Amino acid sequence: MSDAIKFNASSPKTQASRVESAMWCARTIGPVFRCVRNGKPPLIEGWQREATTDATMIRKWFGGLNPPNVGIATGGPSGVIVVDLDRKDGKDGGKALAALAEAHGTSLAGSKTLTVVTPSGGMHLFYRVPAHVAAMTGNVGALGDGIDIRAAGNLVVGAGSKIDGKPYRILNDVPIADMPQWLVAAFAASKAKAEPRKAPGGLELDMSANVAAATRYLSHDAAPAIDGNGGDALTYAVACEVRDMGISEAVAFDLMLEHYNPRCIGPWEPDDMAVKVANAYAYAQNALGADSIAAHFDELPDDDDFADINALLSKAANDNGSKSVLARATLDLAAMSGQPIPERNWHVEGWIPGNNVTLLYGDGGTGKSLLTMQLAVSTAASRPWLGLPVRPGRVIYLTAEDDGDELHRRIADIASQEGLSFRDLAANMKIIPLVADDPALAVASDGDRIKATKRWGELVDMIGGYKPKLIVLDTLADVFAGNENVRNQARAFIAQLRAPAIAHDVAFVVLAHPSRAGLNTAGLTAGAGTSGSTAWHNSVRSRLELARGDEAKNPDGRTLTAKKANYSRAGAAIQLRWENGVFNGSAEATTAESEAAAREAERVFLDMLDAYAAAGRHVGAATGTSYAPAMFAKDERSGALDNKQLAAAMNRLFAAGAIEVVTSGPPSKERKHIARAAELEEAA
Repeated sequence: MSDAIKFNASSPKTQASRVESAMWCARTIGPVFRCVRNGKPPLIEGWQREATTDATMIRKWFGGLNPPNVGIATGGPSGVIVVDLDRKDGKDGGKALAALAEAHGTSLAGSKTLTVVTPSGGMHLFYRVPAHVAAMTGNVGALGDGIDIRAAGNLVVGAGSKIDGKPYRILNDVPIADMPQWLVAAFAASKAKAEPRKAPGGLELDMSANVAAATRYLSHDAAPAIDGNGGDALTYAVACEVRDMGISEAVAFDLMLEHYNPRCIGPWEPDDMAVKVANAYAYAQNALGADSIAAHFDELPDDDDFADINALLSKAANDNGSKSVLARATLDLAAMSGQPIPERNWHVEGWIPGNNVTLLYGDGGTGKSLLTMQLAVSTAASRPWLGLPVRPGRVIYLTAEDDGDELHRRIADIASQEGLSFRDLAANMKIIPLVADDPALAVASDGDRIKATKRWGELVDMIGGYKPKLIVLDTLADVFAGNENVRNQARAFIAQLRAPAIAHDVAFVVLAHPSRAGLNTAGLTAGAGTSGSTAWHNSVRSRLELARGDEAKNPDGRTLTAKKANYSRAGAAIQLRWENGVFNGSAEATTAESEAAAREAERVFLDMLDAYAAAGRHVGAATGTSYAPAMFAKDERSGALDNKQLAAAMNRLFAAGAIEVVTSGPPSKERKHIARAAELEEAA
């Protein structure tokens, strides 16, 4: 086999940094994404949608310390597929490919394309292919022992990445060649041997449910084609997906022109779109309608199969396992007689239960991460937090929001204020940034269920060995990869956290972002400010909120409020101020300051009311153009008081009888406005 590709792992060129390698892959091959460090699997589910050629995003992903490996999405979007030649377990893909060429009456002599050597000694040969070929899925060993094809829906690890210290290195740094026709033919023939997906029997095309599903897919889920960046192949692949949904060619053309084409960068002319749709319906591998809604449902059983359903339910209810669980969980009230009542377990009394789950909500940039890092340091160093006593102990702080450099700076600011060193904290704190790794602790499963991930198993093992008293998860959107709007999934995830919280006496604090509507929702109403199902609010024992005040008057001010407190008083608040990289404030000072501030706000309100009355300007108690708190807040004479503070002062003054609403003017033009109660007495 003189034409066999020679494996020479010692000759690849010197590799650049990871971010430079990722940029090179994106420019030379196509969209890239993140793989796990020291491995091949994608960092996140849905990596196909993450793949990008955007330089800013690539620098963010791969520019830090200890970056992830570089993944390359093959087929579809890039128009590039990879011939993966193995050289392990007795395989020699190079010889097998040479033999395949010989069988087609040709050879590999003089055939060069971009080639990368893998850590195991294999090779990746990159080829450009026509759109209908790029849309085909790959296969393993179908062309020969040791020859795998990475095509649509597949991936390869890019040059510059490493596994066990061994890099993926460029062997032939030449332009990507078109795949030889004999190899295209061999690949197509191997695909023809594969068993295509079948359509359900009696399928009716263009059913309303299938059209609705296709419309949603084209409007939201399908990746938009980019002219000049694999757009032909991607549009062909999207048309194949629509075909699989049980949509006729004519309707598919209309749907893609209306819902998909406007999202593409460099939209297609109608004639071009018609060609791509026609190719999809001519060359697609699966049967028309193979992915229609009907294909996802089994036939219903006959009615007779349900005849004994009550007997089955009765058997399940009387199962020995169920009885033992209920018996074991039943409290022995007689044994409690005369026993001391156990004290409630707190991490921060009145705010954070000691063996349960607390949610901390706040808009992006309010400082949730900083505030909880201060809590973590206070716990590890046995220091008060915001003037409140804290249960001391070890801490696990898991974040997918900030990298190691940012965490270094943040801890340095906190330690400086507390007079601590990093060595003082080292024994009692585990800070785990997962910016470059998949942080999900639970993912969606069948129906409305969730399932724990490998990362969750790692965390549970760490809890058992390290025995922390506090765990911070930053943020909910990162650690929970289910559907936040599904009630059962929300409750199940809180229950998943609560199990080790109770078993190991550890407090979980989970950071979360509020909904858009929640940002404008005041009060202590259930779920106000939360994103997703109200089950998040209802399932936890404590929910805190960190919010800004009037940014124009007090940009560094924040308020921490107990929005829900099953074991203490809801509505408690602490006024904070950001100074020198940390939040300062205390609950005790807030109580005294709040009383003094309330009296001052009432004084200012009355002074403003007098000033406006003297000028003949009436203000009202109802929201509108003459709403007193809003008008006073805009007046510089009110000082730093904002609309909310003045509204609260007005309500207290009404309750105290210091002010009332009066009516003035003739009957035809009566107007209501606020006046001091003394004015009412004089009028009487």
